[in-house]
Amino acid sequence: MEIPLSTASRPPTGSLRGAFPEGFMFGTATSAFQIEGATTEKESGRKPSVWDTFAKEEGIEPFVCLFHWDVPQALEDEYGGFLPHRSCLQNPPVVKDFEDYADFCFRTYGDRVKHWITICGPWSYAYSGYGVGTYAPGLGYSLSENQQLLEMSVFPASRHFSLLRQNAKPSFDLDLGDPGRDPYVVAKTLLLAHAAAVRLYRRKYKDEAAAQRAKDFMLGWFMEPLISGDYPKSMKALVGCRLPKFTPQESRMIKGTYDFIALNYYTANYAMNAPDQSHGKPHVARDSQVKSLTSKDGIPIGESDHESSWIHVYPEGLLDYLLYVKNKYNDPKIYISENGIDQYDDPESPLPLWEALSDYKRVSYYNKHLSILKTAIDKYDVKVKGYFTWSLLDNFEWNSGLPPRFGHFYVDYSDNFKRYPKLSAEWFKTHLRKPLPFPPSWTPDKK
Repeated sequence: MEIPLSTASRPPTGSLRGAFPEGFMFGTATSAFQIEGATTEKESGRKPSVWDTFAKEEGIEPFVCLFHWDVPQALEDEYGGFLPHRSCLQNPPVVKDFEDYADFCFRTYGDRVKHWITICGPWSYAYSGYGVGTYAPGLGYSLSENQQLLEMSVFPASRHFSLLRQNAKPSFDLDLGDPGRDPYVVAKTLLLAHAAAVRLYRRKYKDEAAAQRAKDFMLGWFMEPLISGDYPKSMKALVGCRLPKFTPQESRMIKGTYDFIALNYYTANYAMNAPDQSHGKPHVARDSQVKSLTSKDGIPIGESDHESSWIHVYPEGLLDYLLYVKNKYNDPKIYISENGIDQYDDPESPLPLWEALSDYKRVSYYNKHLSILKTAIDKYDVKVKGYFTWSLLDNFEWNSGLPPRFGHFYVDYSDNFKRYPKLSAEWFKTHLRKPLPFPPSWTPDKK
């Protein structure tokens, strides 16, 4: 049946179904991809289709606005939304709630969303919602007074919305509010909520992203090609054309070429987001845009009451490290290939031999890390297959020379390199010979 264009906007007369044979079917059509949205297996059980991949390949990048004026009615009823009750003007509860909401969004969608807008049109929300009453929650002058103001307004959208409101019957008693005060209070609250979200993002999520980049630029630089045949996305984005590409043949050759992973662990650092603003010649040290810190809010990440300038005792970092590798890289077999702490002893003015041999801090260090290692195996089922201390003997350290002594055995550099077992050697030997309470706490009597 043809419907003339001139009548398309008018309801047809008669029965549409009656004009067709009995059993004729009518319906509407749609498609899953075009309307359903979520494709993550976690949310829906449905994995991405070729169209999901195709759309992502086109480079579409979302910009997400956290607040476009839709305050939950429950919060409006509880404390006035962005116009806090007078009893809480100095500490508007909506600021904390907005921060929590932003935290949820950053945490949930941050892996896909890299650009966030906190508040859309704050002027419109404050002015039209609380000054002239044309936007929700509709506070401001009465409708007759409002119309006089709007006739002088340079904002036609406000005038049009006002006409709509005049033709509607409010389903609630309109609170006129205080249009000489309320918009300014709302604007201040919006600014506080905005600042809370931004500070949260900078403090927590930019630094979390920096921590991930730090892992990518150290561990992922070499592990990711073994897993996927290519470098981490963050490296490709930040290094660009300076990062040599793998050919398809090279990628296939590298991918999967491991039987286990050997990890070194000594200490841990905090990561802080540090955009490269040098505008100078590119440098590998700046490419990750990360600054490493050993303390946060003035508190060291771990004990540092030893001579090393770079080792802070933080056994918990070993667990974090192992769980990250387990979850990120397909639960591989792992060996801890190096773990240890040094004692500074300058050969030009050496410590007394008895003091150099009494390495109680090293024994404590090993105790703590072995305890963490056992937790990783027993509680989290990390496939750790072996543990190696660093080091058997005091040795030459690459860029520090002889003063840092990591060995279980003391080497006398001034007397024909004679060797003496330290306390840690006796502890390790005893620990390996017979079962000890765990975590191992045995230490010999001091002499």
